[in-house]
Amino acid sequence: MSNPIITLLTDFGHEDTYVGQMKGAIYCINPEVRIVDLTHEVARHDVVTGAMMLREAWSMFPAGTIHVGVVDPGVGGGRRAMAAESGGHLWVGPDNGLLIAAIRAASDEPRFVALEDSQLFREQISTTFHGRDKFAPVAAHLSLGLSLDQLGPAFDDPTPTPTNAPVQEGNVLVGEVLRVDHFGNLVTNIRPEHLPGAPDQQVTAQIRGLPVEGIYSTYEQVEVGELLVLWGSGGFLEVSAREKSAARVIGADVGTSVVLSLSAKDAET
Repeated sequence: MSNPIITLLTDFGHEDTYVGQMKGAIYCINPEVRIVDLTHEVARHDVVTGAMMLREAWSMFPAGTIHVGVVDPGVGGGRRAMAAESGGHLWVGPDNGLLIAAIRAASDEPRFVALEDSQLFREQISTTFHGRDKFAPVAAHLSLGLSLDQLGPAFDDPTPTPTNAPVQEGNVLVGEVLRVDHFGNLVTNIRPEHLPGAPDQQVTAQIRGLPVEGIYSTYEQVEVGELLVLWGSGGFLEVSAREKSAARVIGADVGTSVVLSLSAKDAET
């Protein structure tokens, strides 16, 4: 890609200069690259939420895009620094589960390498800021055409995203809230593949004792303030409230259980 794109996703916020320092490290190597901020408002140290956001966003970018993710509570410790190629995209960040959901979504046959060539890093490396001193420079070198194989040795055991899959027990599916978005929507860990029979079933959600009937397609199908369940744009089932925060209406947060009861729809007469 000419003038390649580097995306950035972090939990750094905007109060400090950390994001700007990462961009400076990139521009020192490739001042022509384009940088897109996905978000820097991932909750601090929340690898699961960061992984979900990256999985939702990566496919909006063209092949050749380099995605840098830094939600790294283990920085300076024993976790690997990694890069990967998957589905024509490149990925750089810590091997702590942050990147792997998006990487697996992009391709069934990704390639992984450990970042071990110190010549690609900044000369002075902080044990607390690998985003600036390792990941940003490596992404910049990739944007100039460096190949994945030149970064370090291959490996095939990346750390999975630390989250639980929904549990099916008969006609009951038990999931949980993984993220609360800016609008107060409760984004769960339930995806369409967990409800293969949903079109032919009546679905009732229970969350903190409140029943929510059916799966809707738009917010305007219910009254203002009314709760509803629908598939969000990222492909996860969400519990929402029209023009309100479902998190506040329900009193729910990350980790709250969402129980779906499935039953056959009544035959049409």
